Amino acid sequence: MFCALTNVFGQEREIAEQEFSALVSKAFQNLTGKMYRLTMINESFLGGGAEPRSVLTMTTEVAPPDRRRTISVFKSPSLNSKTETVWIGSKGYTRKEDGAWEDFKPNIKAITGGIYNTAKASFKFIEKTSINDQAVNVYESTRQYAPDANGAEMLEKMRYWITDTGVFLKRLSEIESTGKNLKMLSRTTTTYEYVQDIKIEAPIAAKKTKTQ
Repeated sequence: MFCALTNVFGQEREIAEQEFSALVSKAFQNLTGKMYRLTMINESFLGGGAEPRSVLTMTTEVAPPDRRRTISVFKSPSLNSKTETVWIGSKGYTRKEDGAWEDFKPNIKAITGGIYNTAKASFKFIEKTSINDQAVNVYESTRQYAPDANGAEMLEKMRYWITDTGVFLKRLSEIESTGKNLKMLSRTTTTYEYVQDIKIEAPIAAKKTKTQ
């Protein structure tokens, strides 16, 4: 998606966490019932390198009330893959590398990691600008977490571009983790297109059951 940003004027100022959280929560709520296409690009950097070690691109189309299609493409020096998943209500279908469709039943696993406590946090209104001639308000949060039990530290920056009507046009997340022998940065850019031409149908010949 072509994305043109125009800076109108800067009015950067601190805002309360409660105000920030309410604005972001409302923007997520406003996605309900909307038809839209979401493109998320996640880049992972190791050791302070300028080029990402891996890139995950996910394009998700949503057609209310209960249809969704996601195409995920992962690229790294050791692995390249493509997965497509379609949901019609509670029924899921999936295929890999444009192969045969299978019934899909997700296997949800708990994800555990280090425990971080927030040491410092700030919330800001950055500016009023525009994306593709649409006015947006830009908000940013920064959270510096105290070292975990292993001495690892984490810095998290989140930025949101929200229209005057309260919907997302863009989101940006940067999470930097620093340990004794490792420095890692994960950058995720998400853009939204609100369109009316999305059609999602159940795939033909979905036979096998795939658990992931």
